[in-house]
Amino acid sequence: SINCGGRFHIPKELKKFTCPACSKKITQSNLTEVEETTLSPLSPSVAPFSLVVKPTFTTWEKSNRNSFLHIGISDSEGKYVYHFLKDGAHKDIWKNQNFICIPLSPPNNSALFWDEALTAHYSSELSRQKRTPYHTLDNNCYNFTVRFLNSINYDSSSSHTKDEIVQKWISVPVGATELYVEWLSRAKAGKLEPYPSFENCGGDGWACDTCGGLYGKKEARFRCQICPDYDLCHQCFEGNSHEHTKFDVLIEV
Repeated sequence: SINCGGRFHIPKELKKFTCPACSKKITQSNLTEVEETTLSPLSPSVAPFSLVVKPTFTTWEKSNRNSFLHIGISDSEGKYVYHFLKDGAHKDIWKNQNFICIPLSPPNNSALFWDEALTAHYSSELSRQKRTPYHTLDNNCYNFTVRFLNSINYDSSSSHTKDEIVQKWISVPVGATELYVEWLSRAKAGKLEPYPSFENCGGDGWACDTCGGLYGKKEARFRCQICPDYDLCHQCFEGNSHEHTKFDVLIEV
């Protein structure tokens, strides 16, 4: 990324456009390289100790909220990803694409324990798939991941579910990625604008806990009456994307 006046992070491929801060052609601006930026939620390589997420059949740029996602678990070096496909368990090197890497904390910060547990889980799944083959809903990459987390009592729990890991760890990063990809698409079309943030939402914004979308404080949110501090945007509420059905509608005036 490149930086103009500290206001915008601009992907390098967009240099030919006009800067929204100073109105100069970006190729004529005094741009400096940014050593580190958190703009993109995507990583070109697999991070260690992570849930690794990618679209099943396409790229992030071509995906949408209805696209299927594939997940796996990386080892302590980020070299191998353990995951589950129609033909069973896999241990593969994922590269040459972008990923969402959601960091996990290995018990006792032990890389050895993590890798040994992954290897044991992989072996167990190879045997298991002969008895219980792949099923679109009941035995897929999410079930594979849940079984691993439960086998190591991750986060002091051996009863994780698919819905829980999606809501707790996956939905917000995926929502942020969709937001970024949408913004980047508009930017490439010449509609460069500030990257969405709470500040651009008018101060004290809020995030949808299902899709990760960012909204202004005066936009209506649907707060679950059962979950603690769990808010949905209108689209996710209409899509029945939450397990509970009782909500309060909150609007700040």
